[in-house]
Amino acid sequence: MKVGPEGGLATLLTNEAEGVPLGFTNDLDIDDEGNIYFIHTSTRYQRRNFMQMILFGEDSGRLLKYNPLTKETTILVNNIQLANGVAVSKDGSFVLFCEGSPGRLSRFWLKGEKVGTSDVFAILPGYPTNVRRNEKGEFWVAINFRRNMYAYMLAMHPKLRDFVLRLPIPMIYQYLLYIGGDSMGWWSSIVQTVGYFKYWRTHKGRWLEDWVKLWRMMERFGWGAS
Repeated sequence: MKVGPEGGLATLLTNEAEGVPLGFTNDLDIDDEGNIYFIHTSTRYQRRNFMQMILFGEDSGRLLKYNPLTKETTILVNNIQLANGVAVSKDGSFVLFCEGSPGRLSRFWLKGEKVGTSDVFAILPGYPTNVRRNEKGEFWVAINFRRNMYAYMLAMHPKLRDFVLRLPIPMIYQYLLYIGGDSMGWWSSIVQTVGYFKYWRTHKGRWLEDWVKLWRMMERFGWGAS
């Protein structure tokens, strides 16, 4: 949907991609040519079902592109597990997107020799929920919770995961086991050109889904930027 700067009625831009309706859509970013890159987190679940998506490793997420000139929506990447945040690089050569369940940032090439292909940009110490680029070309990633052995074992052994999830344990307790009972968030700053990490941790219980957006605004006005 599109709304002008003065408000008013929203205009529909797109509601499907290659015949599949857009349900649980998520983050977006826009390149210098006006193309919109956005995330379709799941074709099966809605936001309220996020625990199921995490626990079952649901992989129907998609990275999509909307061309405002042709008004076409195309699929760039399919089968993403818990697809979330998206950010176009400073030079417009690639777009990053979060894969929540695997705990990584992936990259889709828009230009150059690798155009049209994707690869892993960074393996993260936890599960990302959003990513933003600052004016320096650095990427800031919000990580909701850290990896733990329980989650690692379930991810590595799908049959074990299916068995555990069939046990008569309430979903919320399954989820707390998966995240280690710790909802402490992390900032992760990934410097694109150098490739190293810097981490900041928030107070317990503070989720970071909107904090990346806040930090980007603070950097824009010179508040607390580093």
